[in-house]
Amino acid sequence: MRPKEQIWEDFFRSLRASLNMLSLYSEKHPFFLNSIEDLKQKIDSLLAVISPIVLAVTSDTLIVENKPLERSGLHDELAKILHRRKIKSVQIEKEVDQKELHRFLTMLHLTPKQIFCSGGIRAVLGKEQFDHIRVEELDYSQLLRDSGEECKDVWAYLLQEAFDKKDAARINEVVDSADKIITHFNAQDFIQDKELQGNMSRLLAHLEEGQKDKFRKITKEVLKVILRERTQEALELGDIAGFVKKLDTEDVGDVLSDEIIANPRFDSLSFNVLSLFVQEKSHKEIASSLFGKLQQKEGPKGAPKVQRRLQELFSIPEQSSISEVYRKTLFSLLKEITFEAGAHFDRDGLHHNYSYMLLNLCVPETNPQMAGLILGKINDEWEKISTSNDPQYLRDLAAVLKEKKKAIPSIQPAFDAFSDKVCRFVEKKALAGGSSEGFLLYQDFLTKSSFGIEAYFDAIFSEHISTPLVISLFLKFFPGHMPVFYEKLSQQRADLDFLKKIIDTVIQIELPAVSGILAQIYSFSNTLIKIEVVRAMRKMQRKDEGFLFSVLQKEDAPLRKEALLALLEGQRKDRALALLLGLPDEFGKYNSALLENIILVEEAQVQAATPHLKLLLKRRFFWNRRIRNKAKETLEKWHVG
Repeated sequence: MRPKEQIWEDFFRSLRASLNMLSLYSEKHPFFLNSIEDLKQKIDSLLAVISPIVLAVTSDTLIVENKPLERSGLHDELAKILHRRKIKSVQIEKEVDQKELHRFLTMLHLTPKQIFCSGGIRAVLGKEQFDHIRVEELDYSQLLRDSGEECKDVWAYLLQEAFDKKDAARINEVVDSADKIITHFNAQDFIQDKELQGNMSRLLAHLEEGQKDKFRKITKEVLKVILRERTQEALELGDIAGFVKKLDTEDVGDVLSDEIIANPRFDSLSFNVLSLFVQEKSHKEIASSLFGKLQQKEGPKGAPKVQRRLQELFSIPEQSSISEVYRKTLFSLLKEITFEAGAHFDRDGLHHNYSYMLLNLCVPETNPQMAGLILGKINDEWEKISTSNDPQYLRDLAAVLKEKKKAIPSIQPAFDAFSDKVCRFVEKKALAGGSSEGFLLYQDFLTKSSFGIEAYFDAIFSEHISTPLVISLFLKFFPGHMPVFYEKLSQQRADLDFLKKIIDTVIQIELPAVSGILAQIYSFSNTLIKIEVVRAMRKMQRKDEGFLFSVLQKEDAPLRKEALLALLEGQRKDRALALLLGLPDEFGKYNSALLENIILVEEAQVQAATPHLKLLLKRRFFWNRRIRNKAKETLEKWHVG
């Protein structure tokens, strides 16, 4: 008898497969119905060893038999699906049938927002009869203690419910969580959802009337959301904009200081948006308040950081007169700043300036000896440069070095020494799972690996580190090891989450080897992963059309559909449609496949197939009657005569 743990895992995999099928096909599609049949078998196997099946849910894991399961991609995904629909637990009893499972899965496929607007999962399930599936719903108010992105939908639902029912207690719950939840909204949420905009206005009006402190606190958070919009569309916020305009200069200065310190995307455009909500005469007062708050929040030790941030914001002249007000006011105040003893010695600031000085010296230098000397100094500073979290400097340095390497070939030895250091740093970062931002700019300097091939295989296949950076470096340094790479991939064929991660990663890397990796995964995978492979190829700029045509010719309908959609975006659209709908008329020999292909183009809404369908209408003889009828039916659905 198989271990109980394995039976549970089979159940989880089948449940996820059914949900995936429902995301791909309609609820009446044979593939979805077949997946339910498989799920029923897995449930029966599990009920034979434990009855009833009770599955408890937290925000990040599943609990069975009072024990949290080990974290995995499968468990995490199911926990997220159930938690976002506010399900605390699910109980499945004996005698559950496929019809009941069908209804339950269809309910789960609704979006969280659809479920909230229908009164919650219990209300949705209550519309159908469930004799053997019981759901315990999570108290929505408990979810407001979370701070995840999905909580904004819960909060918006509770906000409307609280005002519709005039429930003072629920209104207070919404208010207490508003400041942390609003940070997950953006201005477009309020602009595009007029109902949400109206409810937010009702909330601010309610607070302004009786809770002034909370009104100021929440309205300041709303202003932060608006400043991140960075376009004049912010004016479309209706009454919300009117409440924001009621903030005093101290409150606005507080918001600006927070944004300048914590939000790297805050720029002159943000100031221009601010001008839409603040009277022109108030800007000088706000600028003075802002400067005082920056000093207060950062203190003497943070003063150099504040100086640099303000210089970044206002160093480039802008057309906006509002920006000029802040630039002049803040720069005049910066000149008057005084530091405590020792606070002016900012090591990070000194190194920042020194690094840019070296870069500026390198730009005009044409003398090979001097250029090599400067490059040596940059080489000496590389460790600090690489950890400075300054992507703009990394980009500038890469551009300058690339130009110098081309213009002054005689300084190659200095480049070689630099390459070794850069390569070791980038590889170490890659093998630890670091991101590629900034470092793939140094591709020209990454000539050979400082680590062995086993280090890469351990990282990718044992540690499951599959970032674009580590895969890119592996392909660059070890192209001759692809057969071993493919073999190790095949050994992971049962780990669908790992294969999905590899697929998602490699399509971010525009290299010729990517098509080979995807084709290899396709060769040993089940239908779900094969579909992911074909969808991934659809996203690539350079599609492997030979591979896609082979899928179109040989595979089942779901895969042919994905291959067709991928080829429609290329230059082989007509050939692809002709291949599907131009099967020869040999006494109806190919009519079953042809009928399936007509259904396929109809489901995919490929109206470019119209000329081919019209040709099928002209096919004679009795054995083509079903083909003619189906082609006519599809054209009528598309309103094509």
